[in-house]
This record gives sequence, C-alpha cells and structure tokens, in this order.
Amino acid sequence: MSFYQLESILYLCIFTTVFYIHGRLLTQGLLQARPWPEKFFINTTIGLGLVLFILFFIALTQLLTITFVSIIFSIVPVLSIYKYLSSGKYNISLKKVYQGIIEHAGLVVVILLLLIPDTYGVFLPETGSDAMRYHLPYARLYVENQGLVVNEFLRYPVFSHNINLAYSLGYLYQGDFQGGVLARLFNVFFLILLAIGLYSLTANRFNKIMAFFASAILIKVKMLRVLMISAYVDIGLAVFIFACIYFIYLWQKDQQDKWLYLAALMLGLALGTKYLALVWLLPITFWVFVTNKSWKNTYQFFILALLIGSPWYIRNMIISGNPIHPFAQSFFGYWLWQPEDMIEQTRDLLDTNGVAKTIWNLVKLPWLMATEYSFKISPLNWFLAAGIPLMVFAVKMGRFFIYMAVFILFNLIFWFYTSQIMRYFIVLLPMLAIFAAYPLGLMFTKISKHKFFMNKQIQHVIAISLIGYASYSIIVYYHKSNQQKPLPESDVEWQQSLYKNNKDYQFSKILNDRQAKRVFKLGKAQLQNTFTGEVLGDWFGSANMMTFIKSVQRTQDIKIQMDKFQVKYLLVSKQEKWFNRINLLLAGNPNFDKLIESNESILYVLKDTK
Repeated sequence: MSFYQLESILYLCIFTTVFYIHGRLLTQGLLQARPWPEKFFINTTIGLGLVLFILFFIALTQLLTITFVSIIFSIVPVLSIYKYLSSGKYNISLKKVYQGIIEHAGLVVVILLLLIPDTYGVFLPETGSDAMRYHLPYARLYVENQGLVVNEFLRYPVFSHNINLAYSLGYLYQGDFQGGVLARLFNVFFLILLAIGLYSLTANRFNKIMAFFASAILIKVKMLRVLMISAYVDIGLAVFIFACIYFIYLWQKDQQDKWLYLAALMLGLALGTKYLALVWLLPITFWVFVTNKSWKNTYQFFILALLIGSPWYIRNMIISGNPIHPFAQSFFGYWLWQPEDMIEQTRDLLDTNGVAKTIWNLVKLPWLMATEYSFKISPLNWFLAAGIPLMVFAVKMGRFFIYMAVFILFNLIFWFYTSQIMRYFIVLLPMLAIFAAYPLGLMFTKISKHKFFMNKQIQHVIAISLIGYASYSIIVYYHKSNQQKPLPESDVEWQQSLYKNNKDYQFSKILNDRQAKRVFKLGKAQLQNTFTGEVLGDWFGSANMMTFIKSVQRTQDIKIQMDKFQVKYLLVSKQEKWFNRINLLLAGNPNFDKLIESNESILYVLKDTK
C-alpha cells in the first residue's frame, strides 16, 4: 500500500475524528462510564448526522468549497482541543487503551479479520452500476458546482441525498480520480460503524460473547462486503435506522428524553438519505408510543424526525412540485418523467427481482434467502437467514426485542410483496443478527464460565493471539492481492486500472480528450462516473432512450434527435437489437464518423454540416 492509498485512509481518519467530536456536543451527560465501543458508535454516528445536516445548507447556498467547509467543521474540534489542553487534565493511559482492546477483543477481531481484508477493492475503480450511474456522479456534480444543482439527465434529478453529500467530501478533498476512492471509503466506515453499533447494543443488553457472534454474523454477509466497496447508500441508511432503534432502547432503559430526541434525529437523517425510510416513519413512531404510552413523547419524536428530514423534500417540492419525485406524479403532476416512465420504473422495482410473491414462498423465505440467487447481489448466510425463525426467542429476550421482532416482520412482509431487491433488506440485517446470535451466545456464555476461561492471564493470551493472527492475515491478504492485481499508485496507473476494470472507460477517455460537452448513449454503457460532461440517455426521464429509438425511422431522424438534445456524440450498443438498428442506419453514413468500436458499443461523432 502506497501513499496514494494511505492519503485516502488518513482523510477518513480525520473525518471520523471530526464526526466524533461533533457528536460529543449532543451527548453531554449521557455517556459516563460506558465502554469505548458504545461511546464511539454513539458520538460518531450523531456527529456524522450533524455534519451532513449542516452540509446540506452549505451546499444549498452554493458554499461547498474546500475552504469554507474546512473552516466550518474545524471550529468545534479546535475549540475542543483548546479546552482539553487548557484544562491540564491529560488522562491518556496506554494501560487503559490496552485494557479496552483486550476487553473488547472480539469486536477488534471481527473488524480486522472479517471486514478490513475485503476493503482491498475500494482502491480499485468503481464497478457498481447504480454507483457509476448516479451516486458518485451526483457527489462529483455538487463539488464541481460548489453546491446543489439539478442535472435532469442523471437519474432521480431531485431526491434525498444525505449520503451522496458524504461522498462529495471525497471529491472535495481529493479531486476527481482519488476522490472516488475516498467517497467509497465512507461505505467501509459505515459498515464498521454498523458492526460496532450492533456489538454495543448486544453487549449492553446481554454480554460481549453474544455481541461478538452478532457482529461476526452480520459482517459475514457477502452482500455487505460487496456493497461496502461500492458507492451505494444502503449501508449508510442502515446505520441511521439502527442508531434510531438503539437510542429508543437507551431511552427505554435510562428514562432520559434526550435519547428520544437523538433517535428522532437519526430517523430524520434516514428520511434525508432515501425515500425508503418513509416506510419506517409510522412503524417506528408507533414503537415509541407503545414503549411508554405517552402521546407527548410520540408527537415530539414524530415532528422532530420530520423536521430533520424535511429539507430535501422541501427542495424537491420547490423544484419539481413533488416532494417525492419521481414517485406519485399522477397526484403531484409530471416533471421530466412521463407516465410511461413511471410504468417502466414500477415494473423494474416490483416485478423483476426476487421470487414469486406466493404465501408458500413467504413461509419458506428464510430458506430462499439463504439459497436463492434470484435476489439481487447474493443471498444471506445461513446464520442470518436463521435469525427469522429465531425471532421466537424475543419472548425471552424482553419487551424491547418483542417490538423489534414485530418491526422486522412488518418490514419483511412489506419487502416481500413490493420490491425484493436485497439491498432494501439491509436495514433489517443487524436486528436479525441479534436473534441469530442469541442461542449461540447462551451456549458459549456457559462455556466461558469454566474456570479455565475465567483466568485473566488465559483471557489476555487468547485475546492477543486472536488480534495478532487477524493482523497477520490482513498483511498476507494485501500482499497476495497486490501481486495478483496491483493497486494504482499514481494518476497514470489509475487510468490504466480504469482501462482494465471498466470496459466503458475507453469511450469516456476519447470524449474527455476531445473536450466533449455532451454525449447521448443508447445502451447499458456507464459513462457518468468517468466522463466530465453530461451523459444523456436512460430508461426514464427527459432523455429516454426508447423514445429516441421510436423517433428514428430514417438516418435523417438520428440527426434531428441529436440536434434536439444538442449533442454531437452518439454511443450505440451492439448488444440489443433495438439499439443495433441505429448502427445499421449509420453504417457508411457520410455525416457521421466512427471514433471507436468495442465488442459492446460504437462511438460516433456527427460531422459539422450546414
């Protein structure tokens, strides 16, 4: 690993510190005598949310510059450091640090052994389709324009983009190519945060052994390890929802209303991350009500969550006339998208994923989720799938976990009968991991009480051995991986890696070299993340590819459509027959030059004609 990668990791560590310090502003008087994993998760998650909330207004006012952002978010850390230094109470103890690591060695091993090795891919070019299509392009777009702007040709031109703003910090501080690495490192950070939060809640309610199993079961889900190196917002969304539920638990346990307000903050941040969080607004509010039967607390929670989440929806309403664009356009009116776009979008979400929506499939869902690859990305591991039937243990685990089981069942049924995209299930995974770990935790807790394991020296030897083995495994893993697929150590090597890992980069490179402003694509090619201009052409929206195709009957019609969208460049797929028809029309046409052809697509340029 070179400085090229270490620089991105250093930036992530700095941001983590900034989040943690900001989080402490809102947790005064709440975290005394709590273990370090719990303090880290609570402070860092709250600080992350606070920074993103402020960052929205910075971006809204077109002040998203490295100078302004650095000044705003350095104020609290600088004052905190000054206060600490002026107090004269330097209570940093290496002995306490060592004891803290040994005491929570299970968590350290989970993060080192099961999570960090898989981060190797984050230092290679992005390959996730939605990440390249709009998640990273939005982050880069906001930085290039120093704030929030609308690009009608990117999918979902108005949306709730909290996590995309986090990604924008990567581009803001590290530029175009390396910024994409730092942006995706935030997803690694989110998954580590989620694992620590799960460990902390389970240890708080039960014990560290059960907490170890819960976090290990979660991290072993292949889907999470795939998504953590790709710019999808779902893990970040899961962090906010899990934190909300965690804080409701602490509110119930500690009887301090401040936890309820922090839970509302987390739910509001989830609302500002993805529309999907709207599904959980009423169920979680009802959870709050049944916890203490207080209408006042329920009302406060609901209103505060709405207020925190509302800025994105208000912006959407002002721009498009629809707070949840592109959905519900038949009610709010159509903007950019047409009725046929919504039909296609609905079909894509509801009908193209998962298994048949029958009662029998719902009954055997745990089995299907562990074995069936019809669910996008990958199935769950057996342990986590077993968490569904193991929710019967909720009656022994306490009232809070009964409510949690009901919440999971509600969402499970909703997910099954709507969009069976596996990413949309991620929010439930940490909760299922608790139920999956419960019987394992009970069994190994009894074993751990044997006098051999109660010996402090034995505990230290086991902990140090496991941490040492995990650290050694990471070094070996990275060494072998770097031999097979070396990490880029310069911008030149990064571009070479793009050529190897992204078959569409060759088109972006030519367009960038020619300083093209726009290109219209017909097909599945992903240029949005690597082309510096605007990419037109999608299955939905104002530059609908199928509308383009239907408008072309003759060669002259192609030029008419390109003039309509003010483009000179046309990228046409050879894979689909309805697109390849355009290639046949353009064959030998004197008004078009063929710039480059691959196995999948052909890039044309329209000659200057009078």
